[in-house]
Amino acid sequence: MAGKPNQTKRHGTAMVEMAIALPLLLLLIVGALEFALQFHVRHCMVNAAREAARTLAVRGATVAQATQAANSQLERINAHFTVTSALPPPGQTDVSVQITVPRREVSLGMFAGDPGDVLLVRTTMRKEP
Repeated sequence: MAGKPNQTKRHGTAMVEMAIALPLLLLLIVGALEFALQFHVRHCMVNAAREAARTLAVRGATVAQATQAANSQLERINAHFTVTSALPPPGQTDVSVQITVPRREVSLGMFAGDPGDVLLVRTTMRKEP
């Protein structure tokens, strides 16, 4: 009969340990998912900015065509991206593309930041003659 009270205490200890460890484990898992989502969105934004800059630099397209090229790369992500493209001023050869998105739109909520916090990507390429 002496074995039963010890077993009961061990079960109670396991419950307390689980109550402490489980929230921490869930926090780590959700944090890893949040990081992966932010990383994926940023990667897609970089690719879209490069494609838009390449469209302006190599193909000699208009700003509207470059913006469309970027938006077509980002259409699978459900967020409101702002694409700003610029042709080089006279005497310069660099085209630039900037893409922004509010961080709250591409976040699970852990790293959403302030309401004005945005993810920003800029790309510059030399325009071919």
